[in-house]
Amino acid sequence: MSTFGRKSLIWWDYENRSKENAIRFYHTPMDIQLEILEKWYPIGSKCHVIRPFPRSEKFNYVISGYTKHTSYYSIKVDPIDPDKYRSTHKKQHLNPVKVMISPDDLKRIKRESKLDRLGF
Repeated sequence: MSTFGRKSLIWWDYENRSKENAIRFYHTPMDIQLEILEKWYPIGSKCHVIRPFPRSEKFNYVISGYTKHTSYYSIKVDPIDPDKYRSTHKKQHLNPVKVMISPDDLKRIKRESKLDRLGF
């Protein structure tokens, strides 16, 4: 297992949105990528898609699954209210670096990770 993969399973840096971090994720073995996504980007979490020129900072997407490509996994997000955002928001498949988890879900995910490390 790569150093990136080992460290990512212990703790994920949600603030590192660099291109290098995205490339490291794509170069991690696929089974480790899936473990990272299941642990740090659980299905059902509300999120916001990072764009170069954001229109809003609302958490108007929900993680609905993971898509397996030839050599990597991506996060599948769906709009929370598809009728309201029909023209501008559609289903997307994204690198985890481009997804910002809502503060409430982020707190829950980090708490669960700390409890797992403590053995609870």
